[in-house]
Amino acid sequence: MNDFLDEQWVEIEGHSNVFISTHGRIKSINKTYVNYGNVRAVPDKYYKQQKLRNGYWFIKLGANNKKINYMVHRLVAKAFIHNPENKPQVNHKNSIRHDNRVENLEWCTRSENAKHGVLAGNIKPPISKLKGEQCHLSKLKDADIQTIFNLYKYGIGIRKISEQFSVDQNTVIAILDRSTWKHLHIDNMVTRRKRPIIPVNAYNAQTNVQVGSFPNTTTAIKTLSNRTFVNTAYYFSTRKNGKQRTLKTKEGIRVYLKKVAAS
Repeated sequence: MNDFLDEQWVEIEGHSNVFISTHGRIKSINKTYVNYGNVRAVPDKYYKQQKLRNGYWFIKLGANNKKINYMVHRLVAKAFIHNPENKPQVNHKNSIRHDNRVENLEWCTRSENAKHGVLAGNIKPPISKLKGEQCHLSKLKDADIQTIFNLYKYGIGIRKISEQFSVDQNTVIAILDRSTWKHLHIDNMVTRRKRPIIPVNAYNAQTNVQVGSFPNTTTAIKTLSNRTFVNTAYYFSTRKNGKQRTLKTKEGIRVYLKKVAAS
């Protein structure tokens, strides 16, 4: 096997008489070994490289009576490419992992290497970075989102929409609320109609005088329990569908407020 015209050779650090070239080839020159006290010469040879499943080439070299695997592209970079910023990884510029010529290699950070792999199509971005139909887990396509808004605009219910596209109702709700798929532009968008907040009125159980109006019962109890007259009994009611409805009994409210005050 002959050398290329522009091929240069440098001895690999830690391996005497073993050289690597600017073309990514490795050979031994004037190498010797000791066998039962006798020094024997090893014929000059080119080392056979092996290929990993991911496409990178590696080679096994002996050191301290042990075989160590070395990535060929890293050996070339260490021998011929200056690394003033001490970057940890080596990138193949043309994305061909078995092309270990020095002009095809460069030192890079982990982030730079990942970005190059994504742009070259060798690395798939994480699912969290994928949007819409780019995510292989998505059952919907970008065009389906516009259809969902159109169906909802013309009065089709969420349950029927979810059955039509074979997705959960919560998926449709999240789309209509613009919690998901919000990167898409929707023509004539009509968002989901929010359920109106029905206020909860609190009354003094003894005088039947309204003492406040709250968005829900929990807020009412927390607010009333912080007042000085926590031992007073209250009852709550709300108006739903035009009918007055009592939410809790008077004794139940009195006991609950005493426990809150004690804590």
